Amino acid sequence: MLPYLRNLDLESDFVKIIEALNLFPKNTQAAEQLRGLETAVKQFEGENMALRTRTDLLQKDFQKLKESVEGMYLTNVHFPTAVERTLLNKKTGKMEKWTETINTPEELETADKRFMERVLRMGQK
Repeated sequence: MLPYLRNLDLESDFVKIIEALNLFPKNTQAAEQLRGLETAVKQFEGENMALRTRTDLLQKDFQKLKESVEGMYLTNVHFPTAVERTLLNKKTGKMEKWTETINTPEELETADKRFMERVLRMGQK
């Protein structure tokens, strides 16, 4: 048998058999796409982290600003106080005015929330 096998080139046949038996055939195009997707995901993760950091810093700055504004607002209010409210009645076209008496900062906050809810409801109509 040696005289017959000596002149044969089995290397190309061997490569074909290995590729046929392999569970995951070699696909260069899919591998390149996968590498491209991995690169894109890493880039998005970096951008997401940067945006998250910026958002956290903005939230902290906003919270400080909110606290300072609330502090200024409440320090300038002496209780009891009267708060005058004004809204435009869209049905009649006239301005509605009313006065609320506020005795504590908590009442002031509650009254402001009620007023803002009323403004929002009027804007939705």
